[in-house]
Amino acid sequence: MRLVAKHAQVGYQTPGDRPGCRNCAHFEVVRHDSPVIAPRTACTLHDLEVTSGGICNSHKLQRKPGEAQLAFLSRQRDLLELRAQDLHPLPRVGDVYRGQVVTPAIHSAMLREQMTRSRA
Repeated sequence: MRLVAKHAQVGYQTPGDRPGCRNCAHFEVVRHDSPVIAPRTACTLHDLEVTSGGICNSHKLQRKPGEAQLAFLSRQRDLLELRAQDLHPLPRVGDVYRGQVVTPAIHSAMLREQMTRSRA
């Protein structure tokens, strides 16, 4: 008997198929205010951090695959748009700025300076 058929016969479920926090209606991926810090996962019902493979008595199978990820990406986009409002447009490489041609090195230095100022 093939392995796939045997899995179906015994009702085998992969971790992604089994009920868990990752497919619960209360599961949320949160990254707070940083696009570089690793995300954390939380239960909105009980207001606590959880792991994606955990489960509680209040589990409510409602999330569609990728729904939590889409909500997370939407929040990240909003955060980046908010931060982009603080940035001023930089001259492009090849433009003349303050009497000199902007080279890739100058552009990179200007970008680093602007990013440093925006974090303060």
